[in-house]
Amino acid sequence: GFWKRVYPFAIVDMIRMESVPGSADPYIVAAVIREESAFNREAISVAGAVGLMQLMPSTAEWVSDKIGRPDFEPGLLVQPEVNIRLGSWYLGHLARQFDGSLIPTIASYNAGPDAVSAWMDKRPPTKDSWDEFIESIPFSETRAFTKRVLRSYTEYLRLADANPLDRFDRPILSSR
Repeated sequence: GFWKRVYPFAIVDMIRMESVPGSADPYIVAAVIREESAFNREAISVAGAVGLMQLMPSTAEWVSDKIGRPDFEPGLLVQPEVNIRLGSWYLGHLARQFDGSLIPTIASYNAGPDAVSAWMDKRPPTKDSWDEFIESIPFSETRAFTKRVLRSYTEYLRLADANPLDRFDRPILSSR
């Protein structure tokens, strides 16, 4: 009902408020949060990733330095605003590494940019072969993650009355 439709926009608004220059589009960030932590700010993975966007403390510390906030402490990652600020910038960083291309950006958030670059070198995707590229991802976890985030992103766009079919052409970097 009502909350199912309103809640996605509350998280998107929060993402907008916490984003810094260079962050990813709030809709893709919301999709990553949904799939990484199911909106559980205290989520901790077996590998040690923390919070809404499941950031590794070492990655969060690196991002914190990059955005000019060197006062990072790992305990801050359970704070939604800190986690979103760092994670959305990191997702934007990955998008810049892949020239704003959606699928490699999503996959690299899970598997790392070096792995995704190697897969793309081995099997260069074309605009019409993203489905084949996703299916060729050798890590089943990354393949499933990429599909889930893409599905959630599509749904967020639909709920926002944006055309979900534009998801590959939409800029994934925030205008901030």
